Amino acid sequence: MKVYLILVNYNGAKLTEECIDSIHKSKYDGQYEVHTVVVDNGSKVDETKVLKQKYKDVIFIRSEENLGFAGGNNLGIKRALSEGADYVLLINNDTALDKGMLQELMKCAKPDIVLTGKILYYSKPDTIWCEGGTIDWKKGNSYNGKIGEKDTHNTEKYYCEFASGCCMMIPREIINKIGMLQDDYFMYCEDTEYCLRLKQAGYQIMVVPKAVLYHKVSASSGGEDSPFSTYYITRNRLRLVKEHNELFDFSALMFSLISRYIRMFQFAFYSSKNSKAIYYAIRDFKVGKNGKVSYPKLGI
Repeated sequence: MKVYLILVNYNGAKLTEECIDSIHKSKYDGQYEVHTVVVDNGSKVDETKVLKQKYKDVIFIRSEENLGFAGGNNLGIKRALSEGADYVLLINNDTALDKGMLQELMKCAKPDIVLTGKILYYSKPDTIWCEGGTIDWKKGNSYNGKIGEKDTHNTEKYYCEFASGCCMMIPREIINKIGMLQDDYFMYCEDTEYCLRLKQAGYQIMVVPKAVLYHKVSASSGGEDSPFSTYYITRNRLRLVKEHNELFDFSALMFSLISRYIRMFQFAFYSSKNSKAIYYAIRDFKVGKNGKVSYPKLGI
C-alpha cells in the first residue's frame, strides 16, 4: 500500500521541517510504502532550495504563485496519483505527527472510507482542537468536534460528518469518483465542501482517535480573526451553502447572510478592516466572484 503525505508550505520552512521530522520518526509496518510531498505554494523565496538540501527522500514541487490551500494540495495530490498512490493524506505543515499516527490510520484504511485522526493543540497537548466534526444543516456551519475538551485518550473509532483538511486521508478510489478539492475556494471551507460531496456520493468519514496529530493553530494564515481569514470564510461559507442547497435546510443561506451582516456591523466598532472584509465577501459572493482576490488595503 502506497501512502503519500501532502504538505503545503507557504513562507513556513521551519514549520515544514518540524513536520517532516515528525514523519521521519513515525513507526509503521514495513508493508506500507510512505512518501512525503511538499508543495511550496508561492513563498516569497523558493524554500524548496533549502529543504531539498536537508531532505533527500522528500518530493518537492514549487508553484510560483500562491494557489491557496485547495490548489496547493491538489498539486501534491496529482503528483501522488501519478506515482501510483493508493491513499493521500493531507496534513497541515504546521503540525507534528505522533509516532504511531500513520500506523493507526493505515490499519483502518479502506478504499471507500475517508479517515481523520485526533488533532490536539501543539501548545496544549492535553486539549483537543479537532476530533471529527459536525455540520449544522440549519445554519450552514461546520464545527470541529470536541474542540477545547480535555483529551480522554478514547480509542473507539466512529463516523462523523466533517473532517478537517488539517488531517484527511483520502483513498485513490474516492478521488477518482468525486475529484479533488475545489481550487477556486482558495482558502477555507474547501474541506467542508469536500465532505458534502462525500456525503452526496454515499461515502463515510471515520475518526481514528488513536491517530494523534499536534497542531500549531493558524500559524500560516495570521489567525482566524484576520481580515484575510474573515473574507474567505465568509464568502466561501455562503457559496457552499448555496451550491449544496439540497443538503441544507431552507433556512441555512438566510441565516448565514443575516449573521454575517450582524457580524459586519459588530466589527465596525473595533475592526474596520474586518468589517470591510465581510462587506467585500458578501458582495463577491452575490456576483459569483471566486478564487484568489486582492484587496491590499485590507491585507488580502
